[in-house]
Amino acid sequence: SVSEVPFNINNYLYVVLVSVRGPLSLQILQDASLTQTLITGDPALGLTPDVAPAFRSKNRLIINLAVEPGTRPSAGELATQCTARIAREFLQAGGEVIGVALGSGDRSALKRFRDECELPQMTIEEHRTSSERFLNTVSGSVGLIGVRLHASVLASCVGVPSILLAYRPKCEDFMASMDLTDFAVPYGSGQSVRQIEERWDQISSQPDLAAAIYQKALFWKKEQHRYYRQLESRLRQQ
Repeated sequence: SVSEVPFNINNYLYVVLVSVRGPLSLQILQDASLTQTLITGDPALGLTPDVAPAFRSKNRLIINLAVEPGTRPSAGELATQCTARIAREFLQAGGEVIGVALGSGDRSALKRFRDECELPQMTIEEHRTSSERFLNTVSGSVGLIGVRLHASVLASCVGVPSILLAYRPKCEDFMASMDLTDFAVPYGSGQSVRQIEERWDQISSQPDLAAAIYQKALFWKKEQHRYYRQLESRLRQQ
């Protein structure tokens, strides 16, 4: 069902259809007495291709680090050290590691990570202005470890599992919507190293996870289209 929220502008009654990213957002609105709010997933899941990509076709690990209020990732942090250890082992096994910058300050954070963690083979790409280029880079990869929410969202569009270093509730909200609650690792948590290692082991040992993630992303894309049609129909009735 879809929530209907009436409001009045210039004596006209409008009805807005309310949609949210995930179950945590849903609970917040339900607590505010909006009891029939619809979950449609993150809007960027609308970029999910209708034809499934080639899953795990590249021996590639994607890393995204970012400078956000309250996070300030550095090589001294446990989560970053754990990520560096995974990247080092991946490179030693013949894989490729690419750091991807998606926001202001990301490139400098990735360069610092590469230098301080002694990962000279890691290349860095910047895709701040092109989701298409990001999808081309991440598609077919084994996995992604990242800080920015939309690194994980876009990776999910092409079935690449991600470990999201969750610095805000919206990160947990998205992962819950994808049935991947455990893949949102609280950034700075004392348990983060164990959680990252467990999730990486799961990604490495469960190749079928890629297809499941892609199918869930495709499901939300279809739900969004259905929601847009309902919204258009309702607006035409105003």
